[in-house]
Amino acid sequence: MSIKIETLKTYSFEMDHFKFGFGSRNMVIIPGLSIKSVMESADFIAEAYSLFAEKYTVYVFDRPKHLPAGYSIHDMARDTAVALDALGIKDAYFFGISMGGMISQVIAAERPDLVHKLLLGSSCSKLTDDEKKALLEWVSLAENKRVTELSLAFAEAVYTKELFEKNRKAFAYLAEITTDEELAQFITAAKAVSVFDITQKLYKIQCPVLLMAGGQDKIMSRSSFELLAEKTHGELYIYEDYPHSVYDEAPDFKQRTFDFYEKD
Repeated sequence: MSIKIETLKTYSFEMDHFKFGFGSRNMVIIPGLSIKSVMESADFIAEAYSLFAEKYTVYVFDRPKHLPAGYSIHDMARDTAVALDALGIKDAYFFGISMGGMISQVIAAERPDLVHKLLLGSSCSKLTDDEKKALLEWVSLAENKRVTELSLAFAEAVYTKELFEKNRKAFAYLAEITTDEELAQFITAAKAVSVFDITQKLYKIQCPVLLMAGGQDKIMSRSSFELLAEKTHGELYIYEDYPHSVYDEAPDFKQRTFDFYEKD
């Protein structure tokens, strides 16, 4: 499936996105924290989510380009909402992954007209102190340009041991082609995640919510998932044997997402 990446330009930012599918409903995917842009995996993502292509037009959004220092999750949510408005997207079926789930929570709370249903993959409303400490260790590696260590530490924390070992060389190679601009983007985004806290505003999310996460997650805790589900009156499904990357690795994750969207 060939995908065309387009750049949305506004008065204050530029944001890459792509779309696939031809359905009457809009689905919005907001990816998580990454070192490389998700746009580099556009064809793979479209193939992975081909289940949705008949009933949904699927939009995948990147972060704005050239993030300024201090750029927050709330800033990301505001600019993503601006992009949705510019494209005429509303009442969409959201899928927010990890940090993308944080962005999606803010949009659902502040712009309920944009969100019909909210699927969150491995996300939370705030990090615990221990989770912040681990994240800021990645920031330190990035700031000191220890890129191979960063890439391997990030991948080892996110994926199953089997997938990590199978692709270790590929993760190391990604470090070799990572630019200083990408490192700067990663640092800004990771710092934004570390201070994010929407817990006191979760009551504003009124749409149906499903949170799916891994029981072996090394980045976010079960208690963080339980808190988010409780505060949003959402459903929580834990894949006990999977890590943070449950959204990529659990074979029925996409079918569960589809079923959640289709359920009245």
